[in-house]
Amino acid sequence: MTEMDYTPIFMPDRVDIHALTYGSHRIKTTLSLLNDESRYIPWITLGEVCILRLDGRDEWILSAEAANDPSIDETHEVIKVISLKLGCVTFKNMMHHGCVYLVGTICAEDPNDFRVPTPGYNPLLQGGHLPPKNPELFEKLKGRKVEISIRTLSWDPV
Repeated sequence: MTEMDYTPIFMPDRVDIHALTYGSHRIKTTLSLLNDESRYIPWITLGEVCILRLDGRDEWILSAEAANDPSIDETHEVIKVISLKLGCVTFKNMMHHGCVYLVGTICAEDPNDFRVPTPGYNPLLQGGHLPPKNPELFEKLKGRKVEISIRTLSWDPV
C-alpha cells in the first residue's frame, strides 16, 4: 500500500452536551472512538450515564437523560439524549482520581439501536424522546471501538 492509497479512518465531529444532561454537576462522561493511530479521540461528552446489560447477553445499552428544566419541558417526561447499543463491554481501569474506564464496540446489527446526538443537538428544544436516527453515521461507525470514561466532578454529601 502506498501513501496515496491510504484513507484515514472516519472521525465524527465532537459533541458536547454535558451541560444539558442529568447529573452534569457531579459526573462527566466522555465517549471516545479509536482512531487509526491506536488513540482514543473524544467524540461525545455527557453527564451521568446508565449502562445496562441486556438479558445476560454480551450486549449493552448506554443511555443518558436530559436535565429536565421545568421552564422548558412542561411534560416532565424522560428525554434521552443518547441510546447506544454496545457489545463486548469490559472494564479497562480505574484511576485514583475517581475516573473509571470501560471499552466496548458499537453494535452493528440495527441502526435503530444507534441514537446519538450530533453537533447542535438540544433535546429540550428539538423535541422527541431520543435523538433522530442517523443511518449514515451508523454505517460509518458500526463495529468501532469506544472508550467510556466516567469521571467524578464532585461528591454529594450523604
